[in-house]
Amino acid sequence: MAMRRAPLASMDGETAYEGPKRARTTYEALMRVTDVPNHLSRSEEVRELDPEGRISSLEGNFHSTIQQRDDLQAVVDQLAELDRAQQMVGGASSSREDPGHSVLEGQLASAVTRAEDALARLQEREQELRTALARMTTLEAEMAELRLRPEAAEVAQWCQEAEAAVRWQQEAVEAARWRQEAEEAVRLRAEAGDLRTQLGEERHRSDMLRSEMKGLERALALVGRSRLVTSRSGIPSGSAGHYLTGSSGWRRNKEEE
Repeated sequence: MAMRRAPLASMDGETAYEGPKRARTTYEALMRVTDVPNHLSRSEEVRELDPEGRISSLEGNFHSTIQQRDDLQAVVDQLAELDRAQQMVGGASSSREDPGHSVLEGQLASAVTRAEDALARLQEREQELRTALARMTTLEAEMAELRLRPEAAEVAQWCQEAEAAVRWQQEAVEAARWRQEAEEAVRLRAEAGDLRTQLGEERHRSDMLRSEMKGLERALALVGRSRLVTSRSGIPSGSAGHYLTGSSGWRRNKEEE
């Protein structure tokens, strides 16, 4: 971008340099990028504008956002896997109506939804940081080409206020948002662990019920065969029933062990 000179008349008839006007335009663009209030106190301690430092800060936030997005994506995948496993367990034990099973399914579905919402917010934040980083890089190039005059006190003051606004935004807005998203990710990980434990207990109960059903089926088959043998051999039904009861109890105890 080349330096512009406007044909403004001066007292000695020479052309005046309009650097301050261009600097004002650049400052307004910088304020739109950072999206901070313009009414900061002029007495606040400020530093010289450092575009490279701002770009480094945006890059750090951008990489941190990508890391958090990847971590949260892993949590979403884990919850989805738990949801599929829960549906498999629910299909195997659909013959019985277990209120606790339905509550567990609802909790798991809710956790998956919250994790997906948090992931969507992180992806939006990532796109915002990409845009801000691109704009800040462009502004850095413009500021380097402008070569503002050292004696332009007003331009220097604008730059100082812009740097103070960037620091205020970094500490007051972004830090709170990052902390909240990190806490949400930790909480979702804890919920995933609890749901995994509950799912294991549900599987254990389902296996126990399935084992009991198989034992009862074998006992009923044994009773049928014993009655058939009793009717053929003439053994009293009371003696056969006592024998079958004891045999069924012994088999059930062995299966539970």
